[in-house]
Amino acid sequence: QQQQQHGYDDGDSNKELLRSALTTPGTLVHGISTHIETISTDSEMSVSIPGALTLRRNAEYCQWHELQSQRCQTCTRTVKASDGSTKEESYQCNCVTEYNYVKSWTSRRIPSFGFDQPGAHHNPQRDPMPSKIFVDEDARLTFREGE
Repeated sequence: QQQQQHGYDDGDSNKELLRSALTTPGTLVHGISTHIETISTDSEMSVSIPGALTLRRNAEYCQWHELQSQRCQTCTRTVKASDGSTKEESYQCNCVTEYNYVKSWTSRRIPSFGFDQPGAHHNPQRDPMPSKIFVDEDARLTFREGE
């Protein structure tokens, strides 16, 4: 997709071209604005910021994280070879997996249904207030007189 680029001042001869460029999707317009009338709003959070072209909601949730660790003993056994010789060998035995749980803030959902103890460490199954970017669609710019 190719972008058109235009530069404008507030002179009468360019006003129609400016209107056309601003209503044509994909057109990039350059200018110097002396005043911006805009307000970006996140209605779900009841937040409005005058003068902001965009507003970004970064949602984080306090959720459980599962940490696994494994503890094993070292055992030995005697192995007899076909030629009659013996040899001692070591191996891991009596392994125990331990699960620890900590809470921390994170911006992505952590499914807890696969935890070793999901009932005692429940995380939300949906994202009730996802991160989102809000753009003011009705921003009005005032360009300074031509230079």
